[in-house]
Amino acid sequence: MLTAAPASRLLRFDNFELDVRAAELRKGGVKLRLQGQPIQVLAALLNSAGELVTREELRTQVWPAETFVDFDHSLHNAVARIREVLGDSAGTPRYIETLPRRGYRFIRTVERVGVEEPLPSAPTEPAPETPVAPARSKSRTILIAALLMIVVIAALLVLVSNLSHRAAATPSVSSIAVLPLDNFSGDPAQEYFADGMPMS
Repeated sequence: MLTAAPASRLLRFDNFELDVRAAELRKGGVKLRLQGQPIQVLAALLNSAGELVTREELRTQVWPAETFVDFDHSLHNAVARIREVLGDSAGTPRYIETLPRRGYRFIRTVERVGVEEPLPSAPTEPAPETPVAPARSKSRTILIAALLMIVVIAALLVLVSNLSHRAAATPSVSSIAVLPLDNFSGDPAQEYFADGMPMS
């Protein structure tokens, strides 16, 4: 998800081209290694070429509210990666100008190709879906937990019932009879074994 509502499918500057939908940056038709947050930051800057894009706007567009990261470090790394791929520098910028403690500005002309008409329902659809999904998964989790508890309780009741029936059915032993043993080996040296077993 590059931006909330991209105005164009392709954004061109110099001999670079950003395909917003595919999240690919190409130079002279050759795909460059830029992905993730850096390409999202570049898309935000290109969509507002010539204008200041504040740090807060970048945080809102690229880093979701539930993401816990060192935002300053992540943003600095993303812009540094973009500059490396574009052959740009912070000291003498050709593409991205840094406005200290405020944000960034893309300073080249950007040509927009394949302008897309925004769908009328696009801005309103994501807002209701976000709160509904967690509520649905939470209620599903509660239902599954309740069913598991019922199964465990039923299994425990069956186990206790079986154990109590076994205990009632097993007779208790009140006495033990010890019978004498005979030596059938025919060896008189083994007689001590037959005599000793009933004693122990």
